[in-house]
Amino acid sequence: MKTISVISILIGGAVTSSCTSSLSELDKSDAESSATQVKEKQVAESAGAEKETAAPVVVSELPIEKVFELQQTGSILLIDTRSPIFYKLGHIDGAYSLPLKSFDKNFESSRSTLDAAVTKGKKIVIYCQSEKCPDSLKMARSLAKSGYKVSVFKGGWELWKMSGL
Repeated sequence: MKTISVISILIGGAVTSSCTSSLSELDKSDAESSATQVKEKQVAESAGAEKETAAPVVVSELPIEKVFELQQTGSILLIDTRSPIFYKLGHIDGAYSLPLKSFDKNFESSRSTLDAAVTKGKKIVIYCQSEKCPDSLKMARSLAKSGYKVSVFKGGWELWKMSGL
């Protein structure tokens, strides 16, 4: 299995980001999920069941313009999946730090923040370092499986920073 690490370095040598997931892990997860859905459907059909299997997890993507608009109106909960050190080096204003590496451990303690955002009608948007970083999609899928409607800002911190926002 090949693991991809994305590291950006600024002039002066300060590391600005890291991506922790491997694309092959996500591909394997997608394949397992698809295989499970097919298997569930076959079992239901062979048993003559009228019930449909659970709907597939859906995660939408938002362009930078929409993320900016939601941020300006206070209608968004931005979740930064990067590690705390990179969050401290720079993040989108108002973003909540929930690193993917500690997601399983910290999910329950983050539920109140997520639930409060949902109650207020805010859109939950996950971001990572860049378009090439799969961490935001991985976390978004986990949150969607837990019942949250989430979106991904795929351009991440790099696009936000490059846009001067």
